[in-house]
Amino acid sequence: MPKTASKGNGRHRLAGVVKQEPQPAQPTTGFSEIGQTGLLRYSGYINEEFHRDLTGDRALKIYKEMSTNSATVGACLFAVEKLMRGTSFFVQPGGDSNDDLRAKDLIETSLHDMSQSWHDCLAEILTMLTYGWSYHEQVYKYRRGPQRDVGQSSRHDDGLIGWRKLPIRSQDSRTRWEFDTSGGIKGMYQQPVTAPTELFIPIEKALLFRPNVHKNNPEGRSVLRTAYRSWYYVKRIEEIEAIGIERDLAGYPMGFVPAELLSGTRSSGQASIYNALKNFVVNIRRDEQEGGLWPMAYDGQGKPLYDFKLLSTGGTRQFNTTEVIQRYNREIAMSVMADFLFLGSTNVGSWALGAAKTSLFGAAVDSMLDQVDDVMNRHAVPRLLGLNGFRLEKLPELKHSNVESVDLNTIASMVTALSGAGARLFPDLDLENHFRNLLGWPEMTEEGYEDREADQVEAERRRADAKAELLRANEERMQADAQGVHRDVKREPQHITVNVPAAAQPNIHVPVTIAEGAIKVDTPAVTTAAPIVNVAAPNITMPAPFVHVEPAKVKIAPAQVTVESHSHVTIPRKPGRYVIKGKDGRESVIEVQDGS
Repeated sequence: MPKTASKGNGRHRLAGVVKQEPQPAQPTTGFSEIGQTGLLRYSGYINEEFHRDLTGDRALKIYKEMSTNSATVGACLFAVEKLMRGTSFFVQPGGDSNDDLRAKDLIETSLHDMSQSWHDCLAEILTMLTYGWSYHEQVYKYRRGPQRDVGQSSRHDDGLIGWRKLPIRSQDSRTRWEFDTSGGIKGMYQQPVTAPTELFIPIEKALLFRPNVHKNNPEGRSVLRTAYRSWYYVKRIEEIEAIGIERDLAGYPMGFVPAELLSGTRSSGQASIYNALKNFVVNIRRDEQEGGLWPMAYDGQGKPLYDFKLLSTGGTRQFNTTEVIQRYNREIAMSVMADFLFLGSTNVGSWALGAAKTSLFGAAVDSMLDQVDDVMNRHAVPRLLGLNGFRLEKLPELKHSNVESVDLNTIASMVTALSGAGARLFPDLDLENHFRNLLGWPEMTEEGYEDREADQVEAERRRADAKAELLRANEERMQADAQGVHRDVKREPQHITVNVPAAAQPNIHVPVTIAEGAIKVDTPAVTTAAPIVNVAAPNITMPAPFVHVEPAKVKIAPAQVTVESHSHVTIPRKPGRYVIKGKDGRESVIEVQDGS
């Protein structure tokens, strides 16, 4: 490899590389690739990471330890995985033709006809979150119904080609990558434990999932990369905390020995004693095997030559390790936008804050699922359809439902606002089924939607006919009023204002001068010739249409009795109002009512 030479500004260039002069563009330059992505790679090995512990296979071990040993990291990954596995996947056809629908059906049935379930396959794909990438081989099969080989069996017997499985090629079995001259990925070399030699899996037969793509790095970037520093400190502080707890319980061990044992001129015998006593002091532990053996020796004055004590610490620690660890754990959760997991563990936080944080977390998880859909739609779906001979203008696409649940109150408020603004709700079947999916309701079938639309059209026609009939009746009434035509109105007899004594005769004889003859009046005659009485009518509210009834004007004339000559008129005792009119035009009004 050529040596690097410094340019004095912190940048380096390869020594011995000839500087290229600009060349005039050729007609075909736009179709060829000149530059490269700039990925740092050597002989198939990636060297993009600046931290030495996070390069190559060491990074895989660190990320594995983080995901399995850290409770905070494990909780974050668990939340992401369960949310992503809880979503439903569906295939959207590229058109309405028979071929489009057949292609959609092939993709849907192939996803659920593999030897492993789609959700188990998705769980393997999601290891890209921990390690930064996930490599899966595409294995196909002919769909010929049940077979003796379980792996070749199928639920379908249409003779088409489907996916047998999409198995992962584990990250720790990767040895190196293969690139083309322009930096494109050609495949991955794998060294399984059971294989004697390397295996090469070309990219044409594989699916590479990555949560982050930069410089077309096949190893992507783990979502735990930004949490590494906080995780590292938490790990070290917890270890120191555990040691401190043990020392506080056991005490700080101190050994007292003669000074000659600590000198550099001690004899071999003294060195052996020194090492034995040192190991004893260092390995003091409070466990099920605690205990010790200490020599007893005295000087000429009777004082012990060797002594051992456990010193205890007084007071409290200067730093609260619990608060420090909690701070780093929150930083770990924040790196994957899962810090809502700590809501409620402290005395701060509100429901609105929690809703905002969970919404952001749901959006992040939804974008990760979009990346899975993109890889499937860009590589897996076209290859499968091509093997089955489909030629479509637009390919079907694999999609997923929303990760975050929809607030029903928000939907209700939106529908109410649209309805109040006069918008037509659910003008097409797709929009209605979208709302039904958000609410978790069953979808409306096309036949049911058409029947309901027909019923609504018939109801609209009936309402229009009723409205037209009402307008016609109002117009006729207005014309009749303008022409002075009065209609007969039945009215109950009014009570009279004159009391009749109880001891009176059954008939009341009223002397009246008339021209000739007599008329007996039983019930007043009613015509529409007299005073105008305004009768108020209530507003009537019907489901449809709205009908407003205006008050009608009713003209009611009092009952009249016309006599031709002077005579007596016999009036029954029946309550009523009686008007007697002579030929000279004079009127007499008699009102009879029950009373004392």
